Amino acid sequence: MQLDQTYHYFHLSVAQRQIYQRILTIPPGHSVDASVPALCTKDECTAAILAAHYDRPEIVWLYWWKQYRTVNLFGRVKSFHLDASIGEAETFHCLSLLREKRDALRQTISEKWDEDRKYRKIADTIATPFSYRFTNNYTYDHSLLGPLLHNTGVCEGVSLYFHYLCLSCNLPSVVISGKYGNTSDEHAWNMIRIQGQNYYLDLTSLSNHVHTYHRYPSPMFYTQEQMIEAGYSWKISK
Repeated sequence: MQLDQTYHYFHLSVAQRQIYQRILTIPPGHSVDASVPALCTKDECTAAILAAHYDRPEIVWLYWWKQYRTVNLFGRVKSFHLDASIGEAETFHCLSLLREKRDALRQTISEKWDEDRKYRKIADTIATPFSYRFTNNYTYDHSLLGPLLHNTGVCEGVSLYFHYLCLSCNLPSVVISGKYGNTSDEHAWNMIRIQGQNYYLDLTSLSNHVHTYHRYPSPMFYTQEQMIEAGYSWKISK
């Protein structure tokens, strides 16, 4: 399985993929209002929408967390709507800034470095100035806009930012969502690949300003078994 911007897409059904693909056609700064084949339940529709969010973090203008859906008599989704959370001008400004950050990082990473060093450089670039902060503004807390613009956010946002920068540097990465410890709160981290072996990295815990998820040592380049032993749980794909 490729660790790239198609990872979550390939775990979807044919009907869910149509929802996912419709989202990818939306111009920057615009909302989504689309009819779909009435084959998905509400939960399946939500899963398809979030798959696009995790695979394509550069789609920064959609408000992923509030979905409007119409269903038929059998409870199958006929159409869905996602609002644009920022306008077209702000979207293009953020995308331009994102490209600048990407290009600057590429210039600092040498092709002669091994994968381990490249991943560490990206993680350090993000985590060093990052502060874990929940402001109840999902647009910034839970997308890469928070760490990109303000060096703040929560686990989902910083994992998406790391995912984007890794792929921009031709490094395999996906965003994983699950839970940590005995809490019911959702958590997010990344799966990466070094020399053909999958590892996990919890960038949130690497921040110098984290209190909610602070622990030592920080999960960096953990195997699946080490993550489970450390208290992480998630739906493990085969």
